[in-house]
Amino acid sequence: MTEIGRMEKNKTSDIVVRTSNYKGRQLIDVREWVDSEDYKGPTKKGISIHKDRVSQLIALLELAKQAPDEQSENQENLNGKV
Repeated sequence: MTEIGRMEKNKTSDIVVRTSNYKGRQLIDVREWVDSEDYKGPTKKGISIHKDRVSQLIALLELAKQAPDEQSENQENLNGKV
């Protein structure tokens, strides 16, 4: 696996993007990595997706980014506006 980059999630974990090849399939792996006293390395929290499907995932993430804020929507529900 080749690490492409990482971003901090919180004080003890990062989100790491890596590329890999599994049974001839080119994959992109996006996974939470922890760095604590007990354990340092990848967790089960993440996704491996075929390289050909990354654009579709990015499009879905962009839609999610543009979606209304759930907290605002929930507040409207509580106020009886929906």
